[in-house]
Amino acid sequence: MAVQSKDTIGKYGHAVIMHPALLLPEIVATILANGATLPGLLYTALTINKLFFNEAARLLWYQCGIRGSGVGSTGRVTPGIRHLVAIIERDVGRAQIYANLIHVLVFGYEPEGNSYFGANRWHPQLSQMQFPRLDTASFFALGAYILHYARGLRTLHVAGREEVPGGWLDRLSEQCPSLKSLSLQVYRTSSVDQESFCQFLERSQSLEYLDVAKMSSHWNSRTLRTASLYPHLSRLECPLVLSDWLDTSMSGFTSLKSLTTTISDEALELLHRITPDLTFLRLMTASENILCSASMFTRLKSLDVIVPENGIYSQDLLQLAKSCPNLVEVIIDSERPMGPSSAISDEVMNSFALHLPNLKEVQLAYETRYTGLTIASLYSFGKHCPKLQRLQLPMKFDWHSMAQNVHDRTVVSKSLTNLTFSLGDGHVRLEDCSVEDQKQAENMATSLAHALPALLSFSFQGASPKEEAIIPYIMNIESMRDSEASD
Repeated sequence: MAVQSKDTIGKYGHAVIMHPALLLPEIVATILANGATLPGLLYTALTINKLFFNEAARLLWYQCGIRGSGVGSTGRVTPGIRHLVAIIERDVGRAQIYANLIHVLVFGYEPEGNSYFGANRWHPQLSQMQFPRLDTASFFALGAYILHYARGLRTLHVAGREEVPGGWLDRLSEQCPSLKSLSLQVYRTSSVDQESFCQFLERSQSLEYLDVAKMSSHWNSRTLRTASLYPHLSRLECPLVLSDWLDTSMSGFTSLKSLTTTISDEALELLHRITPDLTFLRLMTASENILCSASMFTRLKSLDVIVPENGIYSQDLLQLAKSCPNLVEVIIDSERPMGPSSAISDEVMNSFALHLPNLKEVQLAYETRYTGLTIASLYSFGKHCPKLQRLQLPMKFDWHSMAQNVHDRTVVSKSLTNLTFSLGDGHVRLEDCSVEDQKQAENMATSLAHALPALLSFSFQGASPKEEAIIPYIMNIESMRDSEASD
């Protein structure tokens, strides 16, 4: 049946002839979905007609409370909880229409004047609403009020320093029998005994993601074994894993791909026997041989470790690169300044980059006075890692060398967007090199900018005031190119 065009009353009361295609729900849905991130589009669509209203409201109210009234995880404008409360206070029935559309609800901190207030203070008004489509919720303040929203949830994130209410976990497992993702970033758990916590985990067999990294007093061999038996658990964040917990009878973790924990070298080797196919490994407070132990996980794509002050050696770094060729992300940090063993050479870094062509992020973020790396390492990553986007290195940066190569327009990397140099001993400061005037310093910055045409962020850690002042010239890539083109 052909669709006829139809008059719609416009903003000023005049009839507007709409194209017949705009009367088809599928067409309207496609238009609004593709343009949902454009400022004001969804709000304007609410006023056109019933068809546009229904589709715009569905998109607009899919999420509520994502950082107030800012941009949500889908990239489009998201109403704040305070906006829903304002509608409730005017018209409860109309507010329920919008509540029926909400899939994602976040009780964060929302702006009011010059301050921010916890959205949980609006629970008395929101308790009048039902949320039949709600499947994801985040709360940044604990309380029994959470249970009003936790009916049939698939994803739940809870963070706060308030005491966990008594019996709360029992009620939660009753109301969310199909929970797939659970993050409990809570600190005060005296009302929850270990047995109750274990029983809660034993009832949560559908979990695919579990974060209990803050619940160290409740985590033990029994809870680890319980989590290992989850058939679909792919991501686990837990306080620690001890070697005594990984005896020969231990099995499971059939789906585990990502682990965040504190673990010893010995325990990590035992864990490899149980779950050798990990692709993401984040190790907190690791031991000095942890890079060598992590190399056993040959399918790793991401490694994030905090090592002790003597916890990184050239041979371990090379073994990691050779054993784990699929690595995309490598982050190494330390809680203390690194010792002389961290003085990795340009040759080692060149070999490291050569074996890892898929790298997108490398951060050697530790503080150290000892470094053998120079600008040559940047060239190595540019040559061997065409997808690299973020790079942080401890560096002996030599402005004198840069001054001698100001006319070099070689492109080092077309993909690098974020670059940080942590300056160590041996760094030749800008004040100490033979830079005759500001113009020559600007030319040096221009040379670096041309070497990295995609650069969006550049910083020196430990830079002098004169070096800090030259960074804007490096960042103004487009204006420098335009200026050079006009000369």
